[in-house]
Order: sequence, then structure tokens, then C-alpha cells
Amino acid sequence: MNVRMRHGFVERETRWCVAANRWGRRGRVRAWFAAVSRLGDGVFWYTLMGLIVLVAALEGHHLDGLRASAHMAATGVCALLLYRRLKQYTRRPRPCAEDARIAALV
Repeated sequence: MNVRMRHGFVERETRWCVAANRWGRRGRVRAWFAAVSRLGDGVFWYTLMGLIVLVAALEGHHLDGLRASAHMAATGVCALLLYRRLKQYTRRPRPCAEDARIAALV
């Protein structure tokens, strides 16, 4: 990407981030994004996998629940490895660290 294209991209992204940040200052919007952000935490997914195993076992389908949870775990591991690898090549400061008009809300 040449310097001019990159500069244009950064300007558009900054305008979008400032507008989105202004919108995100509303209580309900901030609460929604806080909840969505927490869904990315492992605790939710580990609990869900455990519930799948438990419900399947209660219905007499022990292996189905284990397979589903193992599939979720394997997908999560692959996604995490890919995420970390991509992060190495796309690392940059968060918008709130670059622009004083953008506040970290969650």
C-alpha cells in the first residue's frame, strides 16, 4: 500500500472512529458493546462447552456433547493461533492512543 493510500485510509478510519465513539457514549450502546466484548472472553465459551456436554449427557447423548465441545475447543485454538499470527503483522496502536477525541469506553 503506498503512502497516499495509507494516509487516506487512516483519515477515513479516524473519522469513523470519532463518530462511532461519540455514538458509543450513550449508556445503552456502551452497555451493549461491553456485553458483546465480554462474549469474547474464554469464561463464556468454557461455560457453554460445559453446558453442551451436560445437556447432551442428560439426554443420553454423551459422545455428541463431547464431540461438539471438542469441535468448539479445536476451532477456538485455531482461531487464537491465527489471531496471534495476524496480530504480529498488523500491530498498531489503538485509536484511543492515537487521537485524543477517541476515548476507550469498554
